[in-house]
Amino acid sequence: MPRGTYHENVTSFQGMELTVTNWKDNKQVLLLSTYAGDEPEDIITLYDKKLKMNVQVSCPWDIKEYNAHVGGIVLMDCFIGR
Repeated sequence: MPRGTYHENVTSFQGMELTVTNWKDNKQVLLLSTYAGDEPEDIITLYDKKLKMNVQVSCPWDIKEYNAHVGGIVLMDCFIGR
């Protein structure tokens, strides 16, 4: 599976729509969301160690949303832990 490939599955459980995204970065990334889906797809630039250069790969919207807000989630978990 080449880097940047993704697949989305959508289901409904107890009236709540769930989206599962499987995205290939350096490793497989799985994301379960009740908020965001794959569309709109965007192109991002990542560094490829093997090629030793930047490459452009497709990235689903829910992965970009997660990466944009993950810092706040980690900070909130830290505060809850205290």
